[in-house]
Amino acid sequence: RIENYPTTKLSGPVTLNCTTALNLPNWLDEIGANEVEHFGSYNCRTIRGSSIMSQHSYGSAIDIASINGASVLFDWANTAEKSEFLKNAGKQPATIFQMSLRRITIRRIKITFILMTGISQHVKNQLILK
Repeated sequence: RIENYPTTKLSGPVTLNCTTALNLPNWLDEIGANEVEHFGSYNCRTIRGSSIMSQHSYGSAIDIASINGASVLFDWANTAEKSEFLKNAGKQPATIFQMSLRRITIRRIKITFILMTGISQHVKNQLILK
């Protein structure tokens, strides 16, 4: 359970696995994140519409709503500085994580980044078995 990182204030505590917890501050530092608002991290559940466990259930994902006041919902599509900041932030994780940072759609609205550190071996096995 992490309340904040040395150079980044989180909107609330997050529960992450060791790999994610240790790598997340590297990405936050790389993009210059001073403040992150999120919707949560660890949540033991399946991926919507499937029987495969979500990366959230392994503590390897965090849903990010905004970084430094740049909202994924409101600022992503703008041509303003906040939009560029978010898009650049979205390109950076590949250098630190074995994952993707992507926007997800809920009710046809792209509202959040989801930062995942990779597919666990358990999920890979479930995908192979399907």
